[in-house]
Amino acid sequence: MASLWEKTQENQENLEAEKRMTSRWMDYVTLQKEMIRTKYRKVHPHLYEEERQHLECVNHEGQTVLEELRKSEAMMVQKRNQLIEMYQELMRMSQQPYVLLLQDLDAMFRRSESVQLCLPQRIKPELKALPITGLTERSNCFRVNIFFKYVITLHYKKYLSEIISGFGFRPRHQETAAESAQYYYVSWAAQSFTSGKYYWEIDLTESREWTLGVCTDDWLKNRNQQIESKSAFLLMCMKVDNHYRLLTTCPGLRHYVEKPVSRVGVLLDCEGGCVSFLNVAKSSLIYSYPPGTFRYRVRPFLCISHT
Repeated sequence: MASLWEKTQENQENLEAEKRMTSRWMDYVTLQKEMIRTKYRKVHPHLYEEERQHLECVNHEGQTVLEELRKSEAMMVQKRNQLIEMYQELMRMSQQPYVLLLQDLDAMFRRSESVQLCLPQRIKPELKALPITGLTERSNCFRVNIFFKYVITLHYKKYLSEIISGFGFRPRHQETAAESAQYYYVSWAAQSFTSGKYYWEIDLTESREWTLGVCTDDWLKNRNQQIESKSAFLLMCMKVDNHYRLLTTCPGLRHYVEKPVSRVGVLLDCEGGCVSFLNVAKSSLIYSYPPGTFRYRVRPFLCISHT
């Protein structure tokens, strides 16, 4: 009976999470379309047909996933009702005489096991990394060499717990032996920038979890600041509940777009007061902070995991 109640609670939690996901997904697709539209106008203002096809593809993917989320939500509601009904029936049966209880209990447990085995799992939505013609080529016009110095080493549990708590995530999986041995190299560049445009790429092939972008010197000096501080403009990839997630700071935002597997490009526009992140292999946009996000000196930042 306790196991059945736990499954009921688990299904309810998944249902509530799926409802929140549906709302976030609709907002995220709208954000992606706006960012893509803006980037096309900057990179290739005359590629109207490619822009239209790109936006149609994003919209189609968004609607397809939205339908899947709603179907999953409906299935979870159905399963929740079945589990509650079985739990209530078991409670009533427990009040019966012992002989009658034994007669009905075996069949009831078989039904319960059957329902529990068929509990729907939460959907993990993701948009494909669609290429934008000339995105990386145009960014390379502003290519600079960034030199990072490794200055801090942080253990896995300390660094990850700080970041996850900043975004409200609560890991459900147990720490593995590999994770317990994992640590991070935190570094920043000798250069800092207040004007102009700059582009650099980071090879992340050997690192599954990483953080990169730009930040202020004040943020670097103050170790007690939260990762989502308004002085750090970062893209992060980290493992939460056995799945890798892309996040950005200021404000904290989770991204449902294909994870880059090799190089990530960082395009810093000091005049525009923004920074963009590119999936180099796909020549696609991961995220672009809106213009006017910052108006002060920033410094390239990098944190990569090692075992």
